[in-house]
Amino acid sequence: MRILFSLLLIPFSLSSQHFQAQSAALADLNLLGPQALIFANPAKKVHYKQRLALHSCIWPGLKDLNQASISFGHSAQRKHYGILLQQWGPTHYREQILAMAFGLELSPKMAIGIRLDLVQKQIVEQDKALHMTSQLFWDYHPTKNWQWSNRLQISKQPLRPKLSLDSQMSFQGFKGLRLLLGISLPQQSPSFGAFALEYNFKDWLFLRQGFKLKQAVDYRAGLGFRWKAWVLDLGFQWQKALGAGQQISLSYGWL
Repeated sequence: MRILFSLLLIPFSLSSQHFQAQSAALADLNLLGPQALIFANPAKKVHYKQRLALHSCIWPGLKDLNQASISFGHSAQRKHYGILLQQWGPTHYREQILAMAFGLELSPKMAIGIRLDLVQKQIVEQDKALHMTSQLFWDYHPTKNWQWSNRLQISKQPLRPKLSLDSQMSFQGFKGLRLLLGISLPQQSPSFGAFALEYNFKDWLFLRQGFKLKQAVDYRAGLGFRWKAWVLDLGFQWQKALGAGQQISLSYGWL
């Protein structure tokens, strides 16, 4: 049986205030959603000193999208370090990523971060291909209820570099309600926007739905459960190209 491991660094502790289920990340708001681990956003404020985490994601009916990960992170004196190993893909196309991330809190309200990825792609009957991807992050969080995150990505391809810019905002409402808004501006593909709502019930149950607005509407919804160091997430999505699909995600972390 093929086992996929990816390195996923969680810049939140598993406390009720700083860790949520997969949530609106399914609407591609990854800089601000619960998938906003240090590798998704090294500029995100963290609340741990040291962390090792495992994560796996299964797509019933779409096994080619299955993913798994392992990660390690360390935080000290407002500096955050992480290393990640990730692998996904079927036997005829496999992608592996070795990533290193560094974040620095400039002030209680602002932070910057950088991530470097070494990506290896293996396509059947072809030689392995390697390329580098660099990402620059800056984050502004004036209050605990509002956050603005940005990412500039430079992917070094064989022919020419590819650029993309992502900007996302999160607004925390009353009684566990959260609104997420985002826009993505890639250089060589159509731009898109996304928005999502998430509701946190007593810090163990998470309900959400979101829309990705590209050439056609992409709908995401689901629910997550958290128990101690375990997080189980059940997701649903519908998009024009693939139709309806489900996602099951399981995470476990050690402090």
